[in-house]
This record gives sequence, structure tokens and C-alpha cells, in this order.
Amino acid sequence: MSDRGYIYVLFNPLMTGLVKVGKTTRDPEERAAELSSSTGVPTPFIVAYQREVNDCTRAEDFVHSYLTNLGCRVNNNREFFRASLTTAIDAILEYCKLENSFEDTSPTNNDFNEIADAPEDEVDNDFPDKAARMAENFIDRFQNPDKYKPLHQIELDMGYNYCYGFNDYIQDYEEALTHYKLAIKYGSTVAYRLIGEMYVYGWGVKKNHSTALHYFKQGIEHGDYFCYANMIYVYFFDDNKKNADKCFFKAMKLGDKDNKTDVCYEYIKACLTWDIPIDEEKIEMMRPYKREIADQFEYTGDDEELKETFRQRKKYVREVLFNYTTDEKLCEAEEELGDNYYCGSNGYTEDYEEALKHYKIAIKYGSIKAYDAIGHIYFYGGSGVHENHSLALKYFKYGIEKGNHECYEGLLSVYEDDDAQNEDVNKYFLKAMESCDEDDKIEVCAEYISHCQIYEMYIERENVELMRPYKEKIMKRCKYDESLFRYAQSLFS
Repeated sequence: MSDRGYIYVLFNPLMTGLVKVGKTTRDPEERAAELSSSTGVPTPFIVAYQREVNDCTRAEDFVHSYLTNLGCRVNNNREFFRASLTTAIDAILEYCKLENSFEDTSPTNNDFNEIADAPEDEVDNDFPDKAARMAENFIDRFQNPDKYKPLHQIELDMGYNYCYGFNDYIQDYEEALTHYKLAIKYGSTVAYRLIGEMYVYGWGVKKNHSTALHYFKQGIEHGDYFCYANMIYVYFFDDNKKNADKCFFKAMKLGDKDNKTDVCYEYIKACLTWDIPIDEEKIEMMRPYKREIADQFEYTGDDEELKETFRQRKKYVREVLFNYTTDEKLCEAEEELGDNYYCGSNGYTEDYEEALKHYKIAIKYGSIKAYDAIGHIYFYGGSGVHENHSLALKYFKYGIEKGNHECYEGLLSVYEDDDAQNEDVNKYFLKAMESCDEDDKIEVCAEYISHCQIYEMYIERENVELMRPYKEKIMKRCKYDESLFRYAQSLFS
């Protein structure tokens, strides 16, 4: 099989003096995004330079040997080097000089003696300067992000700062409203919801629920389903439970997992505030998100009375509404400890080994969520745990067998990274489309389409038709990647 791909140089603005040099058969930007998603990475990695080569494994071996020979390697088991961007890029350019002359043997340190005599006619001698300028531009983007934000985001941030008095801004609701409206003009969808909230609470404007609902409805039309949660609050406040219920059902049909969690939280909170019982149908619709809903009832402020109110509400949600058993409580406690060690949150130090220990205990108490977390720890590695795709695959498959359909996305990620056989990818795609709920199907479809695009894998017409009912949401999920979005668009045309 051809090993054509890319050799790339990444840097992280907060990892001073270090560069990461690696290979990939995919888009290096995508690989950088994956590495940046780890909770142990302080800020995103940036691609300083990439070069397409005929044999990316050989190229990586050569460049690593070259930089090691210069004494730049930090750790033999990692791809980090204490070197300047120019040095790392020079190493890749040296490989490019020799690429066509390599035989079927791996490069050794002796190869470097021949570099001086290597042909230069195919090498862009100005490229190190160009790459250095590119790197400076990337650093400038990190240090001065406002210079590169789209207009709608600039206006949205200005509105937010004025609305809440953040970042040394003097609180000014009139200015906030002006900037939110400009954000809408430049294409923001979130701004509709923020303006609606101003009219709900009377922030700088006269309270007007009718105007608020108008903006919330506009937000929904533009794809912001979080607006349903705001509408539920307004309708409950106006004693219109019938419309609040309609918003709940629409959100549970149209929204993604985050939208649904937010709407469930707002609906439960309203029912508790106005002492309204929740019928069994809605409780069953909420049940798949019970952990996320309970987590919403957290208060981190200093008001002890408010803190106790939230604690009692969370207890009600867990023990009364969703009727947690003893094992479920123990399971959730271990999952929370695992999450804290995995993310380094709530005062815990990031420690993947400790996270694994607690996730595995959670599994003994019946957790299915923990399989996905363990799979991702082994997939990415780090913080005391070695990368192990075989174990990642094992836990993702266990999770699927136990009913954790989020594991399909992780499993396809492993297959994508390891260049799995097409029949394996197809098998798990079809299995996911047969057993997953709509939220998980959308994630699986996006991952499947991405895999097929990267590996130029033909998608059977039957598979396209399986995805077609979810076309709109799949396209929304793929929007973050322009090339993936265009590819998905061509599938459904």
C-alpha cells in the first residue's frame, strides 16, 4: 500500500522552544486539531509547515534522525524536539533533496554526509523564509486574535463585553444592543438569543416578552435551537404551559444532545419553580440525558442559600425524577472522579492513570459511559498512559456491545488513524445506523463520511440513502471543515 502523505511541523505558542514533527496520510490541519483536543494541551497546535511526500514513514524517520543527530530530541518515545522552526523545516527540505534517490532502506546517520552533494533543482530555496513568515503570521494570530476574527464574532464579543461589563468595559446595555444587532447583520445566529434575553429581563430595554419571543423564533429559524430553552422560560412565566410543552417537544426532535440537555434543564427548573409535576412521557424522553441534566444543577458562587437550593434540586433530579439506585450513585461518583482526573478539573491534577482506575471501577457498577472515556485515553495517550490503539479498539467495541453508541465515533476514529479495511468500516457503520439513536447516528455519519473522503473509499448508494433522512444535521455537523462539507454536499446532490 502507498505511504504517500505529509510530513509536518507543529508548534504551540505556550510550549516555548519546542516543535513537534510527525507524519500523517490525512490533512495536517486535521491532525493538529486532533492533538489539540487533548485536555493536556494548553493551547491549540498550529501547523507551521507541511510537505507532501511519496513515503511519509521514510520522511519522518529521516527527519527524526536528522534532528536527533543535531541533539534536538527531547524524548526518544515522543515526537517533540527542542529546535527552531527554521531548523525543523530545513530538516524536511534536506529530505526532499534526497527523496527520489532513496533505495528501499531506512536512512541512517551516514546519509547526512551526502546531503551537501544533493541536487537542489527541485527545492524552493526561498521556502525557509516563506515558512518563517508564515509562522510569524500564525503567532500573530494567536497573540492578536481580534485582528483575524470574522466581523460577526467581533461584534458579538463587543456586545457581550458591554452587556456584562467584562474586560474593563463599562457596562452599557445600549452599546451591547447596538453590537448584537450588527453581529446579526454580519451573519451571527447567537445574537438573536442574546437580544431576546435582554428583552426578557429588561436589560437596558423595557421588558417585552413578545419582542423576546420574536428574536428567539428568529434564532431558531437560523439554527440556534438553544432558543427553545429561553422560550420555555418565557411561556412558563406567562402561564402558558401548553406552548412551553410544544417548545420542549420541538427541541427534543430537532436539537442535538447539548440543545436537548439545556431544554430539559430549563423545563425541570421551571416545573420546580412553579411547582408543576412532570409527566412520565417527558421523564422518559429526558432519561438518556439524566447525567448531563443533573450536572447542570451545579452552583459555584458564594451565595450559600442559592448553593443549597441547587444541591436540593440536583438531589431531586437524581433520586426522585430519575430514581437513581445505590449502584447508579456509586457509578456516577466514580465517573465524576474519572472525569476530574482526566480533565484536571475541580482542583484535581490531570492524571490519566488515576482516571483509568476510576473509570474501570465505574464499569463494575454498571457504567457504559466509561468505555468511551477509556477508549479515548488509550487512543490519544499521554499523562502517564501510553497510546495503544489495540486497547482503544477493545474498549470502544465493549462499549458498543453494552449500548454506548457514542463509542462508534471513537471506533471509526481508530480505524481512520490505522487505515482499517473498508469492510470493517462499513460493518460498524451499518451496525451503528441500525442501533443508534438520532444524535449518535449524526456523529457516526460525519465520522464515516470523513473516513471515506480521506481514504478515497467509495460510499455505496445504499449507505447514502441511509444517511439522507439526517442530511440537514449531518451537513451542519460537517460545516467546521470546508472540504468535508463540500464532499458531503456532493454525496447528497
